[in-house]
Amino acid sequence: FIIDDDTLFVVNCTKLKVWDVAKELGFEAPRKMPAVLAYHGRSFYEFLVLVRELSITFGKSIPWVILSAKYGFLAPNEVIENYDVTFNQPGSISDEELAKQVEFKEINGRRLSLFKRVYVYTRNPIYFEKACRALRNANICIQLASAQAVTYIHIRSDRKYP
Repeated sequence: FIIDDDTLFVVNCTKLKVWDVAKELGFEAPRKMPAVLAYHGRSFYEFLVLVRELSITFGKSIPWVILSAKYGFLAPNEVIENYDVTFNQPGSISDEELAKQVEFKEINGRRLSLFKRVYVYTRNPIYFEKACRALRNANICIQLASAQAVTYIHIRSDRKYP
């Protein structure tokens, strides 16, 4: 497990969001919210714990973004609104737009296109494929499917993506 200045983590968005939880509890959440506070799926919480532990272990902030089927790559503090879209549905972001975002979006002052090692925390192969294809400048793209001692790792280093 290598984490250095060339490492970026990506986590998928989740269907369960703060607006759903608020509705279930009988109140209304603000219409807009930072992405890090909007997603409430179990895998997202697992990822947040993993990143926190890695930050403590390595003694530095770990660069990470959220891959949203609607918005594309999101910094944790980017403000979003409620949505219910998955990839390959009307309203989802295109592969071309994801590739464009990689060229201009930044995390911690660094363009996404400059990261050489990408860890994608997802159990969904579509999110893994989309992230790796968009972040095509990376030398290696690794799927992490569980924070439990990183029990499943899928390595994609064949660079078959355009």
